[in-house]
Amino acid sequence: LVQDPAPGTTIGGHTTSQVMTLTATDAAGNVSECTFVVTAMDQTPPTLTCPGSQEISLDENCEILVPDYAAGADVMDNCDPDPFVLQDPAPGQLLYGHNTSLTVTLTAMDSAGNTSVCNFVLTTKDTTPPDFVCPEDHEVPLDEYCQAAIQDYAAITVVTDNCDPEPIVVQDPAPGTIIEGHGTTQVITLTGIDVH
Repeated sequence: LVQDPAPGTTIGGHTTSQVMTLTATDAAGNVSECTFVVTAMDQTPPTLTCPGSQEISLDENCEILVPDYAAGADVMDNCDPDPFVLQDPAPGQLLYGHNTSLTVTLTAMDSAGNTSVCNFVLTTKDTTPPDFVCPEDHEVPLDEYCQAAIQDYAAITVVTDNCDPEPIVVQDPAPGTIIEGHGTTQVITLTGIDVH
């Protein structure tokens, strides 16, 4: 029995067809043949690697748009040089609020319809500190004991934050701290703190 093409012949490409012929010859020289078609089918899914779970910083409005991870996906396929990658949710979806988590799914599909899926988690983070303006350096009058109590500057400081509607201001040294003597200088530090 003779096979044409010979065993081990390579057939390349999805849906490529090859006509096979088998020929049998007996001792008397009588010959019988049959033919059939072998079609190569790609059944191997693409290799897809997702990025690791990530933290992304919120903008000045406490929001962020989901980036496009499909465009830069690490994907390879045995037959298709350019597999299609779909992202869910799609790039541009709005996320808002500190510590919001979202699972992103990437699906790679080759030209034969084979698919691979991977997932990773995005977590939003508020990395923007509160914003405020410190008072200017200034002089305070001393009382009859040559003293002055430091006022509550934190209470009169207007502070805003991208995510926290009620950030606080901490003052050091604390309001009411006494300073003494003409020309004495005291550095006061105000620190804005948001809920995150």
